[in-house]
Amino acid sequence: MKKIFTVLLFAISVMSYAQLSMRTDKKELLDRFKNTETVFILSNAYETKVYDDILKQTWTVTPYKIIKIEDFNPLEYMDDKHSFAMLDGNVVIKKNGSYLHSYMSFFIFDHEDKLKEIEKFKKKTGKKRDDYDLMRENRITIADFFLYKNADFIKKNESGPIAGKEMPNDNMIRIIRYLTDEMYMDDNVFHNYKPGFLKNYFQKVNALITEGKPYGLYGGACTAEIKQLKNKTLYVPQYVGLKYNAMSRTETDKTQENKTKLFEDYKYNYEYIDTDKLSDRIMAGEEFYYLRYVMENAQKYVQVVNSKTGEIIYKNYHPMSYNLNEGNIEDIRKAIEKGKV
Repeated sequence: MKKIFTVLLFAISVMSYAQLSMRTDKKELLDRFKNTETVFILSNAYETKVYDDILKQTWTVTPYKIIKIEDFNPLEYMDDKHSFAMLDGNVVIKKNGSYLHSYMSFFIFDHEDKLKEIEKFKKKTGKKRDDYDLMRENRITIADFFLYKNADFIKKNESGPIAGKEMPNDNMIRIIRYLTDEMYMDDNVFHNYKPGFLKNYFQKVNALITEGKPYGLYGGACTAEIKQLKNKTLYVPQYVGLKYNAMSRTETDKTQENKTKLFEDYKYNYEYIDTDKLSDRIMAGEEFYYLRYVMENAQKYVQVVNSKTGEIIYKNYHPMSYNLNEGNIEDIRKAIEKGKV
């Protein structure tokens, strides 16, 4: 197997991190993306056939190819004929601790600058060549969405490989190798990395790129479709019932009483459902509405999604908090009643 760290998909960064978004509405960039073949490099949690089934149902904006991380050689695709969709992220290192950000990115390269970079790369030898990250520089991000890390992954890494107030540069490569291995090789890293969820995410990204409209996750918004929940059930994946403790970096299942209390001001029909069963129903093409929730380092992103179309009919952003509360759910109820956020 090729060394995964030669790809270095997990970038060390102190820059601002991605949000679930459409990053650009520039026609030139979107046209460039649309005139490529998109290389999907996805977690080994599922077989290639699973991903192919998802993409056949959702991805029409470009031709696509699925490549396993261990088979991916960046130099074979460093041209203006390819775009990329892959697990990605960064590590923000601050004096009070280190924080992981994880998401899926859709991007192209600035081709002219990339060619210059490749020429310099080819002159490198030994460790400098082995450690160089060809997938990081001269990117143009088109869209991305958050991946919701589970507590085990957070605890293992924020209190392990990236712990400490300072991180010498010679340790960065070690961190990147480790985290990249974890994200791609471990099948239990993300709460929202299920086939059905990916189907709806890809549907939305595909639609946004096709339409060429910017779309951000910050702030709140809803569509007229939110009123459908006056008479339809809102399905809630079981992982929403987990309570995260930021001090211990652990998750515990809320009591049934607390799960019920979370929705006491909702007033409409809702039902907790096993996350895998929810994913299976999405893959089967059933139409219903479900709560999609992501917590990313004390920032909460709440969405209601149409399972058949992938359309986000409600979204809201709640900073400085680790867990859903009654007020967040009450906001959904108010949007159903008023048709606006």
